Amino acid sequence: MNNIIKKIVLIVDDDDLVRTQLSKELKRNFFNILQANTGNKALEVFQNNKVDIALLDIRLQDYDGLELLKSFKSIKPECEVIVITGYGTQDIAIQSLRYGAIDYIEKPIIDDELSAAIGRALERLTKREELSYKNTLLIVDDEDDITKRLLKFFSKENFEVFCANSGKAALEII
Repeated sequence: MNNIIKKIVLIVDDDDLVRTQLSKELKRNFFNILQANTGNKALEVFQNNKVDIALLDIRLQDYDGLELLKSFKSIKPECEVIVITGYGTQDIAIQSLRYGAIDYIEKPIIDDELSAAIGRALERLTKREELSYKNTLLIVDDEDDITKRLLKFFSKENFEVFCANSGKAALEII
């Protein structure tokens, strides 16, 4: 279990009970949890931590949740955001999705709906991680000129390129 990298979930809700319940549920599923009870605190936590998934209440006392959603996506577009609200309308749901949320859940939160939303977020994160591996290249050659030309070519093709001039150096990179 120590080799598994736990995903980090930020729970943003001004209701202590909601945050506590969501935290307990997600900890059972082996997530690391961060919490914020205000929009300003959420921004601070979000900017200072690697957040994989955010559960974001749309109505906070100090911040408009849709504006916070836009801020999250502009800071870290790779973060998956699930909007939660007790004041749901079709318009808010549509706006949330347009601003980059992966899902929208109305309160009271049903465990199956939460699990499905988290599952979709994890699936998207996994696909993104797989793609990042596909775009990584290791070039091993003892001739610097060839290595430099290949590095230049593949870098233009949006590959992340690593170069080594020996098998030993290549193994160290790996």
